[in-house]
Amino acid sequence: MLRGKLGLGMVIASSDTDALERLTQRGGPLHLVGSRIILPEITPADWLGALRDGFARLDIEITETTLQTLIELTGGHPYLTMRLARDSARIASDDPPPWAASGAELEAALYELRRDPVWTALHDDTDD
Repeated sequence: MLRGKLGLGMVIASSDTDALERLTQRGGPLHLVGSRIILPEITPADWLGALRDGFARLDIEITETTLQTLIELTGGHPYLTMRLARDSARIASDDPPPWAASGAELEAALYELRRDPVWTALHDDTDD
């Protein structure tokens, strides 16, 4: 479909480089269809700013130390970092305001994240 439609565009983004290789390799479904662009890694400083802003937009207080711990726990992996931040914010907002995400919310969210297939694939562990 893509080869026959010059006006059609699509973006596929993934932190799973093996999946992208399989899609674009010779004989793969996206072989000769487009161009691969390698995006730079998200730095811890980028994460800190973006996560700080995101929690602020939700009116959830979070310390720099908790933000740094969140990034360290996920190694800055995009999916894992966003998932841990989202779940921490969700857990924090379960109580009446004012809301705050601290180590307790982060630990509860991490407990959930460790059951995610992406976490398991990247960490190859089954520990709780």
